[in-house]
Amino acid sequence: MIDSPMLVVVNDEEQYSVWWSDREPPAGWRATGFAGTRQECLDHIETVWTDMRPLSARDPETLSVRDPATLSARDR
Repeated sequence: MIDSPMLVVVNDEEQYSVWWSDREPPAGWRATGFAGTRQECLDHIETVWTDMRPLSARDPETLSVRDPATLSARDR
């Protein structure tokens, strides 16, 4: 089986995926600059994607705006 070249892509929430190198990434995704076989791309993603939470779930500023439970009583 021939392993076609793939790209590692990432979205604005810093979630990673693998995409075909001969196609444009889908809307909302961009190439990271890493390319290789599917397995090489998956190995790379395993190395760089260390926090599986979307970026908005990691950013305290965003959380306080979205989740009233994180606001202090004074801010409510």
